[in-house]
Amino acid sequence: MSDAKTQDAKRDLKPGLGRLAAHEKMKKVAASPKYVVRSAAEILKMNPQPPVEVWGGITLTNDVFEIVGASGVGKSRIMLNLALTQVLADKGGSGTFAGLPTFVGPLKWLLLGTENGIYRLYTDLRRMTRYCNEEQMKVLDERLFLTTLEGDGDTYMAVDDEANVAKLEATIASVQPDIIVFDPWGDICGGSELDDKVVRETVAVLRRLRVGVKDFMPVVIVNHARMGELENLKATGLDAANFGKNSKALYTISRAVWNLNYPTADPTDGYVGLYNVKRSNGKPYPNRCIELDQEQMAYSFVPDFDFKANKALQIGKAATPKQNSQEARTAKFDNDVKKGVEAVKKAVKDAPIPKTTLDTVLKHVGVPVATIPNVVETLERQEGFKNLRLSGRNGKTMYGTAEQIDALAAKKAKEAAKKSSRASKKSSGTAKKS
Repeated sequence: MSDAKTQDAKRDLKPGLGRLAAHEKMKKVAASPKYVVRSAAEILKMNPQPPVEVWGGITLTNDVFEIVGASGVGKSRIMLNLALTQVLADKGGSGTFAGLPTFVGPLKWLLLGTENGIYRLYTDLRRMTRYCNEEQMKVLDERLFLTTLEGDGDTYMAVDDEANVAKLEATIASVQPDIIVFDPWGDICGGSELDDKVVRETVAVLRRLRVGVKDFMPVVIVNHARMGELENLKATGLDAANFGKNSKALYTISRAVWNLNYPTADPTDGYVGLYNVKRSNGKPYPNRCIELDQEQMAYSFVPDFDFKANKALQIGKAATPKQNSQEARTAKFDNDVKKGVEAVKKAVKDAPIPKTTLDTVLKHVGVPVATIPNVVETLERQEGFKNLRLSGRNGKTMYGTAEQIDALAAKKAKEAAKKSSRASKKSSGTAKKS
């Protein structure tokens, strides 16, 4: 065969071999672990049944649910009441909590927490179970389990520690619960609660802890809300998604979210407002109000509670609507600036950040675009922050503490001096050759 024909044959062969190699590579990639994907027709053929509801949108699925409330509102006690009510639902219990039915059937609960020790749990449970009969006490012994903070390191459960993850895994495997409650979220989260990546990684760890234990095991996360009278009013309405002290990721991941607040002007009256601000499997439930019975440390449903009238009392009838609105705007502005300052201080903990990153951090925590300049001004005036525009046509503007910016400026000056020196030497050498 002539050289020309040989070259033509090789050229004809190359594209075929290339396509074959790409095909084999795609087959290998497609065989790797991947997300579950189904066609629309396949999903329609499956006809999945609606998930079984434990209570108020919390279902027997491998999903995450969130309960949010301010410190002291009674989140832990409410979760204990809910668990106890469900456990006793098939043994003569009421079978309802906050006016909504609980699942009737044998479910095992595990309440993992770092706030309430053995004495607090003992005193609450003693009052809650004072009228329980022998059969009911036996069921509680079989279906309701709580951490009591008696062991070394029991108050530390953050999943950024491998030893903690191993202990949590062993605890869940030994109890084999049907539903787990983590309380509070801040002590479980493996890092900043405002960091979406950290939040998603933490939830992924919590999901992995259940693998191989039960087919369905919902996770309920108890989370702290932002404090203050104005924040208390944000439990419902357009600000409901910002009520919790966390990034938006947790709200997005959760299949159902309940916000809890003080629904009256007097937080000591024993009332707690419950607002179902998210329910993925159906329409959110109407607002509920429950009242604490101090004798039994149990909650009863208040069916005729007037949320609208009590909210008006909280805002304050003495002030005009215009004054209330102005006060609310001022309070929100001050809170946004304070929130923004704290977020940026965390972001520059290790190194200065570009202005674009600073803007992203502030928007991420809910600071309005119009308020960003005020946050920057406050950082410079009160915290001594500085900025530095880097050289070059597309040079970034860096923000950070005075020490960080001064160090960066010195580093850049040193680099510029070296560059200038090299250019000078190069120019001098060129001149000598000439």
